[in-house]
Amino acid sequence: MKIRNATYHDAPDIKSLIGALGYKTTKNELISQLQSVFNNDDHEVFVCELNKMVAGFKSIHYLPQLGINKELIFISYLLVDEP
Repeated sequence: MKIRNATYHDAPDIKSLIGALGYKTTKNELISQLQSVFNNDDHEVFVCELNKMVAGFKSIHYLPQLGINKELIFISYLLVDEP
């Protein structure tokens, strides 16, 4: 199993995973959304590969914490394909 930063090339696999939950999006919409995330230091998207195939992904957001020098990590998506 390998976890790595997502790229635009992962859009079809991420679209498929999101679609399994009933969310409808187009590849172009998803690429546009990924572009927004890739250009923002407060968000990251990772994919998990199993046998060189995308088996899951997670989207995380970093939120500043008032009064301390730490960030809260919010996971907005954590999707894994069926085995």
